[in-house]
Amino acid sequence: MAIGSVLIGLGPFLVEHSGVGAEANTFYRLLIGTIFFLGFRYKKNLKSFPLLFVLISCLTGLLLFLDLYLCNKSVLLTSPGIATVLSNLEIFFLIILGKIFFKESPPKGFLLLCPAALIGIFALVAPLTSNLTLLELLGLIMAVSASISYGLYLFFMKYILTKHPDIHPESLLALACLSGCVILGIYMAYQPGNLFLLPTTQAFSSVIVNGIITQVIGWWLISKSIRQISLSLSGIILLLQPAVTYFLDNIVFNRSTHFLQIIGALVLLITIYFIALHREQKEEG
Repeated sequence: MAIGSVLIGLGPFLVEHSGVGAEANTFYRLLIGTIFFLGFRYKKNLKSFPLLFVLISCLTGLLLFLDLYLCNKSVLLTSPGIATVLSNLEIFFLIILGKIFFKESPPKGFLLLCPAALIGIFALVAPLTSNLTLLELLGLIMAVSASISYGLYLFFMKYILTKHPDIHPESLLALACLSGCVILGIYMAYQPGNLFLLPTTQAFSSVIVNGIITQVIGWWLISKSIRQISLSLSGIILLLQPAVTYFLDNIVFNRSTHFLQIIGALVLLITIYFIALHREQKEEG
């Protein structure tokens, strides 16, 4: 799972490098995933899906589409580092879902760590407010919305694979990618212009590499592991994704970043880590 998280962390840079919109990046990433995972099912001759599994998988496909689209759009409106950190707040929503639907008590220290997370978010966003454009504000909102979709996607994926041990992760990913691809494809078909077009070699290669590295290899590694470990431990490991992206964005690619934003990102990542760690210790206890 750790390797999968690192690979997914490379995705935002490929989105930015492609030079095409969030719609095309998301659609072709899901399409490549659909082709690979359906091909895998056919080769392995896996059994047919029960109806309830199909319906829940389609719901995960919608959530996957929303997560990828909103995150990709946020990357293009803000930056890969900020968009990826803000779109990985899913551990908060997973704890809230546990409280509402499963009557789970919040982990120890959760109420104390929440203000720290808010401080981290404020420090991350505050330097942008002096000349914040409407599009940048929309990008920040999209990033947080993506984290909600991401949390729900992980929640349903974990639920399906745990409750139905006979279901192969590749079957879930195949239906999720297919349904997300169909939903987005219909939306793109009714929009002005040709959103499916990849006008340059750079766009084509970036989209293909992104689909193979993140959707096929990255999510395949994650889906193979998520059944064996708890949801909160998954959240800890998946923090490698924003950490890798933010490190590359600011250190390797030398993006101009306010010192307060670096502090905010570190505070936010550390806070999310401790919340997930406390939740993991509670489950083991």
